[in-house]
Amino acid sequence: MNYRILPLITMVGALMAAGCQTRAPQEVVIQLTSATPVSYSGTVVVDGQSKEITGRTPTELRYQANRVDCRVKQGSENGTLTIEVMFPENPDALESVTASTGPDTLARGSVVAP
Repeated sequence: MNYRILPLITMVGALMAAGCQTRAPQEVVIQLTSATPVSYSGTVVVDGQSKEITGRTPTELRYQANRVDCRVKQGSENGTLTIEVMFPENPDALESVTASTGPDTLARGSVVAP
């Protein structure tokens, strides 16, 4: 085997993989809603960077990203926390809608840009 070709193949593979990661980020909107205001706390991971969030519904969070994962815990108030994660500039993109099951429960959602 020609050992001079191996570094070239490795470099081409690395460049191809890097090219797959260079998509321009898109606007991502996370809406946290409930019939009656509830508190929440959790984590939103935006393209691998973790951000802590806390607040009360209704809330709208906006990020520029290719991938968003969220994990949000509802506070102790009665009600249901609904989380909707979407790409508003791309209506054909999949969106995530999830909800807690009541006080002190967890809801998770994630989206990846098309």
